[in-house]
Amino acid sequence: MKVFLLLLVLLPTSAYAQVYKCAPGKYQQDPCPHKPSIRPLVINDIPKQRQLAAQHRWAIKREEIRMADAAMAKAWERERAFRIEEAKVAAVWRQANAVQQAAQALEVRNDIEIFKLQPWIPRFYPDLSIYDYPY
Repeated sequence: MKVFLLLLVLLPTSAYAQVYKCAPGKYQQDPCPHKPSIRPLVINDIPKQRQLAAQHRWAIKREEIRMADAAMAKAWERERAFRIEEAKVAAVWRQANAVQQAAQALEVRNDIEIFKLQPWIPRFYPDLSIYDYPY
């Protein structure tokens, strides 16, 4: 195992060139004459074709990511709109139930008031059986 690791470290995996940066924006192959202490920059040689292919792959991937983000944002917006409509329907339903309960309470109160004023008038309650007649 150690021998394998040693061989792996000793074998060069790619070609490289030594480049010296002597001034801002100026690079050269030979050491700088006025700055001998500058260490060379190591630049791995990548063929221009591979660079262009990598740029093209990245452009495609970036566009895929952008399209996926746009689709996700659109889905979230649809979900949000659906939840808003759902909340509106629930609010209308609760309001309708409250109005119905208030109307039933008013009917019962009116029947009680009428019964207090005129107890001799028979009332018809369709949901009550004959034995549950109110008087």
